[in-house]
Amino acid sequence: MKKSYLALTILLMIVIVGCTNNEVDESQDNEEEVEVSQEENNAENNTSEESNLENEEAEENEETENEEEETEEFKADAAGYEISSGDKLNVEIVGETVIFDNQLQIAGKTNLPGGARIHIAQKPIGDVTFMGTSGYASIESDGTFKYEKEIPEDYKDHLKIAMTFKPSVSNGDIKDVYGELGEKLEGPFVRKGYGSDEYYKEAFVEVYHERNKDGSLSKAEIPIPSRNKPDDYGDLNIRMDANLDYDDNYVYINGTSNLIEGNDLRVLVNKPSGSRSGMSEFVTIKPDGSFNVIFKNKSKDGSLKDYKLLLKFSISSSNWPDAIEKYGENGENLNGELVEEQSDGDRIAEKEITIKE
Repeated sequence: MKKSYLALTILLMIVIVGCTNNEVDESQDNEEEVEVSQEENNAENNTSEESNLENEEAEENEETENEEEETEEFKADAAGYEISSGDKLNVEIVGETVIFDNQLQIAGKTNLPGGARIHIAQKPIGDVTFMGTSGYASIESDGTFKYEKEIPEDYKDHLKIAMTFKPSVSNGDIKDVYGELGEKLEGPFVRKGYGSDEYYKEAFVEVYHERNKDGSLSKAEIPIPSRNKPDDYGDLNIRMDANLDYDDNYVYINGTSNLIEGNDLRVLVNKPSGSRSGMSEFVTIKPDGSFNVIFKNKSKDGSLKDYKLLLKFSISSSNWPDAIEKYGENGENLNGELVEEQSDGDRIAEKEITIKE
């Protein structure tokens, strides 16, 4: 009987020891599995972090490349230009225009306040009309601005670029500075306008940009307008004159007068016989009485010898009240050797210049 108890006791001890060993082994296995799992997780996390870093670096590189591309593609540069006036009422606009392929770029500086906008319009030469080619350049806080716009693909001629700042279409703060209708504007860039039965003032400049025929990069500088009025400005004894130059492609006409600004003057280049050549345009008299126009040369052989340059002023083409008051509703106040009376009783001023070469 004692032997049986002893045997049973030994058997129980063996079973207990075996179970304990199994638990130890399972615990060790679990610890190893946990360690392996942690190592795998760590490896995955490291891989994820490395991937994130690589993505971030790639994004940074891409941004840098894009910035470099933008810097390389924008070729207009106003760094060499300076504003001479610290008076913000005496508006200045300086800088350059650049054209390459059919891309127009403008870089400029101005003493207009940040937030002001300059309207920019492309004006083709010849019997062409552009649609959707104008826009606005916004002025930065440091007075700089950039502008970029496509030129119609099929247009390859030289280009005029009109730049206009009009306070009447600006925000309230800018109107406070320059006046609701720009009445506080000063300086050579300023001209008068008339619309909706009221006068206004705006800053305006026009760039004549000569393009390269092969589409390669060309530049033009934003000019400072001349606003020195002649001594006989506004005199009723009408004076008009002009110079004409031409090449195989273009006709350039620059003229002077004592007409007051804002009036329209008709400029024609007629054939030697006096018949129309297709070169005709109404131009607006500038604040100093000057005017200019550029035509496509429509002469068959390129020569304009013996062609007639004709300048015609009629008050009927003006709706400005001060011009009508000055010259008369029918031009009855016009005087001088250029003035003649028409069959309907209206008086006009006309000058014909024969082109010698």
